[in-house]
Amino acid sequence: MTSSKRQTKPTWSTLGSVLSGTVNQINSNKEDQLEWFNLQWRLAVGEQLASISRIIQVTKKTLYLQVSNKDWIPAIKSLERRILSQIKNQGDPFTRIRFMEGLITKSPPNKPIAKSNQTDSTTRSHINPQELEGSLSMIKEESLKEILHRLGQKIRFISVLLLSVVFISNCSTLQANESVEQESSPRLQVASSSSVDLSHSLAIEKSRNQTMSEPEGDFKDPRAYYHYLMALKSLRKSDFKDAAFQYEQLVEYDAETEEFSVRLAQLLLRTNQMDKAIEFCREALIRYPKNNDIREIYADILSSRGQKEKALEQYEKTLELDSKNTRSILLAGIIYEDMGRYDKSTPMFQKVVLLEPSNPLGYYYLGKSFVREDRFDKAKINMEKVLALRPNFNSARTYLGWIFENLGHLRLARQEYQIVLKLNPQNLKVKEYLSRLGDPKPAMAFEEETFKPEINPPIENDPSIHLKIGKIYFEQAAYLKALDEFRLVSSPEERNDLRVLIAKIYEVIGRLDEAIEEMNLYMAEERESMGALLQTARLYSMNKQTEKAIELLIQAAHFDPTNSRLFHSLALAHSSVGKHEKGVQYMEAAIKLDPNNASYYFDLGALMEKTGNLEGAIENMKKTIILNPLHSNAHNFLGYIYAIQGTQLNEAEEHLKKALKVQPRNGYFLDSLGWIYFQMGEHDKALEQIKKAIIYTPPDPVLYDHLGDIHFELRNYVEAHKAWRSSRTLTRIKQDKKNLELPNEADLDQKIKKVQQLLRQNSF
Repeated sequence: MTSSKRQTKPTWSTLGSVLSGTVNQINSNKEDQLEWFNLQWRLAVGEQLASISRIIQVTKKTLYLQVSNKDWIPAIKSLERRILSQIKNQGDPFTRIRFMEGLITKSPPNKPIAKSNQTDSTTRSHINPQELEGSLSMIKEESLKEILHRLGQKIRFISVLLLSVVFISNCSTLQANESVEQESSPRLQVASSSSVDLSHSLAIEKSRNQTMSEPEGDFKDPRAYYHYLMALKSLRKSDFKDAAFQYEQLVEYDAETEEFSVRLAQLLLRTNQMDKAIEFCREALIRYPKNNDIREIYADILSSRGQKEKALEQYEKTLELDSKNTRSILLAGIIYEDMGRYDKSTPMFQKVVLLEPSNPLGYYYLGKSFVREDRFDKAKINMEKVLALRPNFNSARTYLGWIFENLGHLRLARQEYQIVLKLNPQNLKVKEYLSRLGDPKPAMAFEEETFKPEINPPIENDPSIHLKIGKIYFEQAAYLKALDEFRLVSSPEERNDLRVLIAKIYEVIGRLDEAIEEMNLYMAEERESMGALLQTARLYSMNKQTEKAIELLIQAAHFDPTNSRLFHSLALAHSSVGKHEKGVQYMEAAIKLDPNNASYYFDLGALMEKTGNLEGAIENMKKTIILNPLHSNAHNFLGYIYAIQGTQLNEAEEHLKKALKVQPRNGYFLDSLGWIYFQMGEHDKALEQIKKAIIYTPPDPVLYDHLGDIHFELRNYVEAHKAWRSSRTLTRIKQDKKNLELPNEADLDQKIKKVQQLLRQNSF
């Protein structure tokens, strides 16, 4: 959207400057000074380095730093110049750091900061360093830490920084004991964060006093900064509902900054809060009568609600301020067309294509105007321009086919209709158009049919303009702009169909919960849509809600009991939640429906192995290989099972060699071959294969366990010790991963203990 910008106030001051300006200078004693410099130190070096270091003394140009272990000193010293540039001193800047080793004690856990109604400034400015450290540790969002880092560089006195830290930390993260339900609900989280009473804070009172004493100054209520930070945080998470809530609060505390009102209007539209959006836009336009962004949103919503004359009035006002605003020209033209005022609409469409020659919608509506006037040659030219700019614009292609019919060019008309059906096989209207044309006459295959049939009027129920605009944005990957346009579609049928696209947008931006909500609303109307069931099941699966996905897959299998892929999906879904026996049942059902699918036998074999049925697993792997001799995973599976059992090792070797012919750089296949050689007693060959496997595979505890076993047999005890320790570390890191093969940690400990004893014996 274009707009006329008007800046009535200076731009926002930085967060640091506004908070520091609200508090008078406070005389600090030596202890306060050290706390202040330690706070700056924490902001400069981060939590990890701050946990092992502490400033214990400050002179004019030197910081004396106590470090818990001297091994850290070189690392900190390498950053000395950079750190010193960030730590601010009231006098000359610091030039060096002096190091000394000593024990760094941890502060006690954070105490809750009690609310107080006291108004005595001395009481409020008292800082408990333990509370300060706790508040800082609560902040998980990196962007908020960065803001506080900049704040720490600009504000001299710790009380002001604590004020901002407490405000932000109280609302930026959930406490550890808050429920999962609250964490998953943006509205609940907002209600909790908004309950913080900031009205009696020192910064706000000081801001009020300064505003009263200097009414022309650029002072903002600190609560506005707070809500601005929270809004930015929500926008980064694509949490538009929470962002809209935060902007509502922000506008309440800073109604003078025009851009915030624009942003709020956009977010109310995006979150489908139309009643609130209309009311807000109406009030905002009283304050900012020249803001075209807000006015266009207001006009769009009025138009989508059928208030055409009011919407037209708003579009015309935007054009008074910006006569080249093609969006408003186009939308006003469409309203004039709907009202039958073609003398107004056609010139507007002509103006759109003149101002924006690359806009396919301008040519489309101008072409329709020429159709209405029976000027088919001009209509044809405009529709061809639409398709040159956007070949998959089906409405324009259907119109072009209809125009060719009117011109008597039946072969060309048939050609256009056939293209439309390729793009959308469900288009019943175009099927009807094709059927009335009949089959082309053989003699006319390369000649034009010149007779003009009796044909119906052009397309009825042309899709909404906002649907067209939104689809163009969607194809251009401008997903949020597409979402805003889709919210303006008023037709119930179109609006429900759009939920699938809206769900896709939410999926792309990482909001699976919102995507699922849209698909559930869609399925409420389309109860027997197989595609919707499968799409929603996929979203539930991606959102780690596998049980919900299973419910929908069962429904889908009920609607289509002959679809083997549904039973295959059900088998894998049950296996993913540890229900392997149930998975075997569904996999067997899939094989009954499609007995020649090699992948089904492989998955059945893998499921049987998980249930402990090794004979059944081996049998199904062999069936897989009969159907697909190049199924490398089946060859690997058989070879590895034989190696684990210590039987048929020659056959196991052959299977692995066949697997590696297909995937020569598969680290797991190389590990299996190495383990086979280990079982054969060919330890040098085994070591060679395991080393290759580690190159081609991400760090894996099983591979390092095998590597340790091989080194131990080769009496490379130091290397065995390293490998088993690595395996144990990786096992501990990955122990919470489901369905992941991991070594037994107790066995690893025994191996490490055994090799350590040997190393001690060999050291004498």
